[in-house]
Amino acid sequence: MNRIFRSGLFLAALSIIASSCSKNSDAPIDPDHEGPHIKAPVSVALESTLLTYDAKTLEDQSSGRSLDWDPRNSEVTYTIQGSSKDILDDDGQASGNKSKIAKYNKTLTVTNHPSRDLLMIYKVEAPGKQTQFTYEKASWNYNTRKRAYELVATFNINMPVGISEEDIKNNQASLSVLIIAGGNDFDPQTKHLKVGFSKAATTDVTKTRQAVGAGGIANEVDLPVPYASGWITLTYNRTENSQHVFRPSGIIALKPQGVLLTTTIRNNSEKDMQYSGFTLRSNALQFDGEIDLSQSTLRRSDGMTPSGFSVQDYFINTGNKWISNAMCSRDYTPFYEKTYTYDGDRVCQKGGALSTDVIVFWAMPVKGIETATDYTERIGNTYRPAIGYAQTHVYVNGAKATTGEEITAPNYTIAPVMGTDKALKLGKAYTVNSEFYTQPKQALGYVLKEYFGVNPTRWVADNSKNLDIPLVSNKKVTQYGFQNGCPTSPKGFVQVLTQPWMELLSLYTPMEFIDNTNNDRFAHDPKNQVGRYRALQFELPYATTNTDPTTFRYRNFVTTDAIDWCNTDQGEGLSYAYRLTYREPNSFGNSKRSPYQSLMRFTARPNKGISGSDTQKNRYIKYIDIESVYLGKYFVGNLYDTPIPTGKKEGSNHLLRAAVDNELWDATKYPSIQKGYITRTVPSAGLYKDIKPEDGAELNEPTRRSTFDTDRMNFHWGMTTEKPNYITDLLTKEVSTNVNDNAKFVDKFNKTSDLFYRRGFAYGGINGDIFTYGHGVKGQPAPGGGTYDFTQKAWNLTYQALRLFSTTYQGAGNTPRHLTTNDPN
Repeated sequence: MNRIFRSGLFLAALSIIASSCSKNSDAPIDPDHEGPHIKAPVSVALESTLLTYDAKTLEDQSSGRSLDWDPRNSEVTYTIQGSSKDILDDDGQASGNKSKIAKYNKTLTVTNHPSRDLLMIYKVEAPGKQTQFTYEKASWNYNTRKRAYELVATFNINMPVGISEEDIKNNQASLSVLIIAGGNDFDPQTKHLKVGFSKAATTDVTKTRQAVGAGGIANEVDLPVPYASGWITLTYNRTENSQHVFRPSGIIALKPQGVLLTTTIRNNSEKDMQYSGFTLRSNALQFDGEIDLSQSTLRRSDGMTPSGFSVQDYFINTGNKWISNAMCSRDYTPFYEKTYTYDGDRVCQKGGALSTDVIVFWAMPVKGIETATDYTERIGNTYRPAIGYAQTHVYVNGAKATTGEEITAPNYTIAPVMGTDKALKLGKAYTVNSEFYTQPKQALGYVLKEYFGVNPTRWVADNSKNLDIPLVSNKKVTQYGFQNGCPTSPKGFVQVLTQPWMELLSLYTPMEFIDNTNNDRFAHDPKNQVGRYRALQFELPYATTNTDPTTFRYRNFVTTDAIDWCNTDQGEGLSYAYRLTYREPNSFGNSKRSPYQSLMRFTARPNKGISGSDTQKNRYIKYIDIESVYLGKYFVGNLYDTPIPTGKKEGSNHLLRAAVDNELWDATKYPSIQKGYITRTVPSAGLYKDIKPEDGAELNEPTRRSTFDTDRMNFHWGMTTEKPNYITDLLTKEVSTNVNDNAKFVDKFNKTSDLFYRRGFAYGGINGDIFTYGHGVKGQPAPGGGTYDFTQKAWNLTYQALRLFSTTYQGAGNTPRHLTTNDPN
């Protein structure tokens, strides 16, 4: 709700004295040139009022209390006070913890600012004449009797030659005024009003200006908020002392420009925290700039009318602006940032209460940026992600425990303490509630770093060579009870991969590493037609506690997968894909947050098929390295256009994009990004060949590995939840001491016409295909002659690589294989 505060602003007997004249001209109008004009006497009487900022908590969807902004001075005084609104929790519900607001204090404003400056721009227009402008800036003094600021002064204003105040009185010409207040400074040469500020304040009401002294941080803060009236037409009202008096038809409303951001922080972590300040980074807000009020700009405008007036169109950014320097970037969104650093560290104690320290920022919304929407627009077999939409993140600087302990979980270098994907609206005052919090351990860290071998005491590191990765029979899986969970493992309670865990590792729904135009699983971004991605919802695991042993729950999260933006075909060189996962469904444009959100890079080593075979046209996968960093519950960006802080404070690489700037993941350049970093490798150990029933339940013969499958197929034991008839699924779940019982599955494998019954939990190629065996049914004609028979292939699937997950956290992981001597071997 917008409330009008009647200020009683009055310009008394504003006399305008006649001056020199010049002759008219029919030459084309130069917008930077004043053109022929005279100065003529005109008196005006004005009153104005203020349409105030509408107060909103940033995570709140409903409108809130209006703030009272004084239109009569360059700065106004605010005090930080309690709000009736709750800070919202991760589910978007009231937490019971009250927010804070910056509230206008009229008494302190008058006391602190008995006089102030006001800019007035007069405009005189007449048919066939070049419009003339006059800029006047005067000091207004507070009149205690009238309870208003007033001005009595004499000015000279420009008029087109041949025009007088009599013409204005008779409506042969028009007189308008634009009133501007606030801002940091007005340059009379360029006619630019400088705007932008960040100021510290405190919620402690005992810290008045007098109590803290000059330079201290008080509960009250002076803010040079810019506001403007728009062009107001003045018409003849009366004649006094032989002078015509002109005034508007009513009270002039001055509107606050931009938005106000009151930034707070609370501590829901397990440690008392200290910090040095905040950085706001956004593609939807600009923090420092100038409002161009030059004659050339005003002449080009189509009229800044009072209705819907904003100086947004006349704003020029002069603050920090970041644009990606990636060579393959074809489209990008500029980002702007503003940092405030205290003169000493501040402390925020644990327990959830707000810190007494707040910072008030001003910003100008970027025109044309839209609030992000949910994944509702279907494109092919996927949904549209929020690329190019509003993103504003708040990062805390210098965060550490008060004991001096470094905090790596969350890694506040890259995990924001607040984020919103709303396009903030002009004329609003927002409360930005930031938060320290406890990071849940990443689910990837519960996947074992080793593969299970034939001997239960033998574990093989996941970054080993493929031939060193053991293959385990389904009978061993069932013998140790891995399908239901084995409590006696030295790795804790371990279990075979279920479908949510296979999704996490991309074994159930493979990633694309090169642009696969033969399927519609990945789609091109509809805005720039360059990036190729998919956005899906599927069930993922998450730990319910950070204490070992934990328990897991499973539910749907939004996951966006994307190909490397550059997407150049690397042949058998390393190829990359990226994943932003664990985003809360239906969270776009509202306040639902997921504390599990992570950024992952998948690095694949392609491998061609056997020389001379038709598979030379395809490229398989030798292994995949998975790297994961925690972004936290407040990240609202995407893989393509959101800058990720690298921890490097200077130079062009201060910020990099996840799926564009591959060097972001270089730990030698940016070690800070890998604090709390998790890695796992998925090798292509392949299958044995010519498996027979008599081979039994245990086999360790590397020489019997399939030449084709090894280094190309990453078959893994797993169990599905959605379709329990995959051959691997059934083999995994089968509990039997008689290996010959596999024969019934082999028979079903041969006879089914369901293609996906013959799928493995493995990639079919670097292009993201799912591996499946054939399309035919046993006994039916096969292309090229003969009949289909998949008996041997089914038997070969009774031995696969066994990856387990544990209820005990396994830690960071081994060195990614592409960084070891096992690559490209």
